[in-house]
Amino acid sequence: MKHHQTRRATKQTCPLLFWQFVELYLGVPDPKHRLCDQLWRKLYPSALLLFRIAQVHDTNARPDTIKAFGEAMRPTELMAACERVVQAQGRTRQLIELEDSLLEHMTADNAWV
Repeated sequence: MKHHQTRRATKQTCPLLFWQFVELYLGVPDPKHRLCDQLWRKLYPSALLLFRIAQVHDTNARPDTIKAFGEAMRPTELMAACERVVQAQGRTRQLIELEDSLLEHMTADNAWV
């Protein structure tokens, strides 16, 4: 009998879902994953965010789990990670593009559009 085992997202590597979120939702091309890797290292994801990433993977990206991921991935946390990358490595054109895209996808109360 096969038992279902939930996968756990880990902090060490940038999850594919995070990269897809940056590329597809925010519209910032990152073909070599460098920007996403830098952001992920500076993001300090919550346990809830890691759980939501694993949940999206385990449920084959059902719309409700993707929505829950979006709620756990708060724009202010991503903007703070951008600032930590800037402090560590300087502001690049790609990072400026990401910050602009974040501002376009945020509401005044710091939620996703």
